[in-house]
Amino acid sequence: MTILHTTGQHRVSFCPCHCTGKQLWEQLLEVDIWPATEQKPQTGFTIEVLRHQRSFSLRGKVSLKEYYDALVDLTSAAELKGSISTTYDQFRLAVRQYRILCMHMRAGRADAALPLADGELCIKCPACPRPGENLPKNWDKDPMK
Repeated sequence: MTILHTTGQHRVSFCPCHCTGKQLWEQLLEVDIWPATEQKPQTGFTIEVLRHQRSFSLRGKVSLKEYYDALVDLTSAAELKGSISTTYDQFRLAVRQYRILCMHMRAGRADAALPLADGELCIKCPACPRPGENLPKNWDKDPMK
């Protein structure tokens, strides 16, 4: 299995447990590895590399491609074996999925499978006046408004 971590891309052996009846992707998530796919994942990304990339993107304005290229530089040529482009495409998808999950968590949604209402994942501006939420009662009748 190919794992992308903050130290680069690595080939590791992963032997799934058949005793629990859990799917392979569930077992990977339990050990903080985000699988590239649900069916027979051959590639995974550590939660740490997803958090790391998100932080670099938000704070350092580092593009996903630049971040990935830096990880490739950390990996020895013998470990890559021509899997750079396929891993990048999978990493792009995993990053998008992780960002969506972060938005759901930040919005306090426990069940991401339920449909979203318009604007539900947006953070409301606390300074913008909204009657019934952050304005006093009878604010519209106040002579000092």
